[in-house]
Amino acid sequence: MARTRRSAQVGMDEVEDAAEQGSGEASLGVGVRLNASEFPDLPGWTHRIAGTSSRVHRVPSRTSSQPQWTSQPHWRRTVRLWQRMGHVSPHYVAKARQRTPGRVAVLWDVSGSMTEQLDLYLPWLYILRRKWPRLGVFPFATRMADLTEALRAPYPVARRLLAEIEYLWAGGTNIGWALQEWVRQYGDAWLRGDTVVIILSDGWDVGDPSDTTAALHTIVSRNARVIWANPWMGTPGFEPKTRTLRAARPYLECMVPAGTVVDLLRFANE
Repeated sequence: MARTRRSAQVGMDEVEDAAEQGSGEASLGVGVRLNASEFPDLPGWTHRIAGTSSRVHRVPSRTSSQPQWTSQPHWRRTVRLWQRMGHVSPHYVAKARQRTPGRVAVLWDVSGSMTEQLDLYLPWLYILRRKWPRLGVFPFATRMADLTEALRAPYPVARRLLAEIEYLWAGGTNIGWALQEWVRQYGDAWLRGDTVVIILSDGWDVGDPSDTTAALHTIVSRNARVIWANPWMGTPGFEPKTRTLRAARPYLECMVPAGTVVDLLRFANE
């Protein structure tokens, strides 16, 4: 199941060559459909998803600069602060508060090159949908779907509903088109100042990178933050060399690894 770094880079080079030649054949084959009967239950590692990601919802400093008691103090840490200051002060250390993240839109690439990660990402997103009520999931390949409400169902049902969206499983991908389609269909509802857009993709693409640039410019201009989660980023020697990734980089808050359970837990919890 695992591919070597060399074979992955060779495959990426082939996709890029095909895109530059305008053929698109390297990435427009028939993809692998999601098997709705295999692995019907949530894997055990999903119980470790806390959903407290500071990347998604920024946690303010615990030391308040306000003299008023605007939140409940953490008395032990406050006393230590006063000891360091040498006197009792109106400044205090507030207890950490559980904050609900704002809108989180996950644009999930389910094209042929991402099929190996289907059973990694679906349970992760399923749990995050419960941890973050304002999370939306939009799988795409050559077309796009909205899986947000389906993820409210029991996990086996959610898998079946995803498997039944047959038009997703064409195998190819045009990331710029997908981003523009999402902005057109869902931008008014989702793009607010507290929105985080997570693009879950390896960046293999036969579309025009200028389409990606235009869509990301629109998203960022509406005060949303963009995080790119890439399954290959954690592998030795990885560099974001595809045309789409190069075009996207100026608009990204960050790019994070998303190729293993450890990567996904770190992203969701830290």
